[in-house]
Amino acid sequence: MFLFFLLSLVLHVLCQEFGSLPPRPTTGVRLFLGEEDITIANFSMITAGLFHEGDRDRPDGIATNYPIGPDGQNDGLWCQSSLNQNMIGTWYLPDGTTVPVGSGSPLFANNTATGQIGLLRNGGLASVQGLYRCVIPNEEGINQTLYVAAYGNGDFLKDAELPKIDGSGPSFQLFSSVDADPPVFSLSFTVTNRSPTIVTCSVDNGNQFNVSDNDLIRTVIPVNNDEQVQVSVIFRMRVSGLYKCSVTTDRITTTPLVSTNMAMRNVTVTGSPSNLTNSRNSLLSVTLGWSPSAVIRATPQYHVFVNNSNGIIMNNNTTNTELSLSLHPDDEYNIRLVATGEDLPSEIITVTVPQVVSIDVQGPVMMPLDHSSSFSLTCTLTLAPQVNNTMVEMYWTSLNLVPFNSTTDGDIVLNSLEPTMISVNDSVVYTLTLNFSSLQASQVGEYVCGASLNDGINIINLTSNYSISVQGE
Repeated sequence: MFLFFLLSLVLHVLCQEFGSLPPRPTTGVRLFLGEEDITIANFSMITAGLFHEGDRDRPDGIATNYPIGPDGQNDGLWCQSSLNQNMIGTWYLPDGTTVPVGSGSPLFANNTATGQIGLLRNGGLASVQGLYRCVIPNEEGINQTLYVAAYGNGDFLKDAELPKIDGSGPSFQLFSSVDADPPVFSLSFTVTNRSPTIVTCSVDNGNQFNVSDNDLIRTVIPVNNDEQVQVSVIFRMRVSGLYKCSVTTDRITTTPLVSTNMAMRNVTVTGSPSNLTNSRNSLLSVTLGWSPSAVIRATPQYHVFVNNSNGIIMNNNTTNTELSLSLHPDDEYNIRLVATGEDLPSEIITVTVPQVVSIDVQGPVMMPLDHSSSFSLTCTLTLAPQVNNTMVEMYWTSLNLVPFNSTTDGDIVLNSLEPTMISVNDSVVYTLTLNFSSLQASQVGEYVCGASLNDGINIINLTSNYSISVQGE
């Protein structure tokens, strides 16, 4: 009994020395600093005095003090995920080798807890200081990489060691298609000496803003036993001007380190074309015209995007200010025009090419099946003024494509052999009616009205189907 009590006492003391595990996030992944009981940002900077293998200190906001006493929570640096999985994650040293799990000096990893792996320290960092990374899957099982810069106390407190931005200027890349509104582009530059926790930008010396993690791509590149971080800032705007970005290293519990130089680049926007017009030259031919963009450094390239009600998209490119397109007359088209030549594409201007031909059938939806109910199906073809000089032929057929060609013979006859034509508000309307003396079972089904249009240049055929159903079925 005494031995059991002694064993329980030893286990209790050991548990107190290690401390309890910190809480995990409900979503995503994060870095959690146990001693200060805080989540730290990706690419933050910490000192050796802020993380340990056990519970040594409580939160006090001081990086390199003497411990003031435990608080019950482990003081390691924890890489955490909301994924409920054991033995998760890997820590890597600045040289790319893995941190040993279970034991080691001056660092080792602990992955015995669900959804997290701790970086624990039991010695000095002078020989292994630099940029550490943790790879851990999120709740969807997709690996995420988090970085932290860990230094010995002396190097951590060097206020003159600032992050440095490569002075050659940032590179520009357009990420989105030219018709995106707004366009999406990036400015990329290299940071050395300290890690870029926060990126702050402005345009034409306007209000500064911190770039969100969603708009930051930070890529670590080993170079001659050192590490550079390529920073790509994603912008979602169409604004010309001088873009400036600086970086800040967030030293946990200590004054941040701010770069003294900036990444700067002028971003230009292509002048927008104007006065986009359209004219239909024939049944199938439409000509677009527009006024050119303002003078730019290169010959502007014009991109014409066409979509209709079926979602079909066409993309035509030209350096001219006129373009002929083959567009069917029985559909409406939305045209978007954008110019490129400078860094960013121009504003998008639009025009609608209207539908100029329509064919439609009207009649009863359902009919009783008897021999006394006569009814009609009327086919209407409408030509807008742009194409109202077109030669027209109309017909009715059953689904077997046998045409109806009589006004007197049979139970289903035409009202006339030629369509009736009238003018309505400068449009020309043609009608052709199919008359039923009664409805028999063999007559239930689909009927097709068709039209052939000939403008002397093109011939097109249009159809409209109509289904006759029987009540009660």
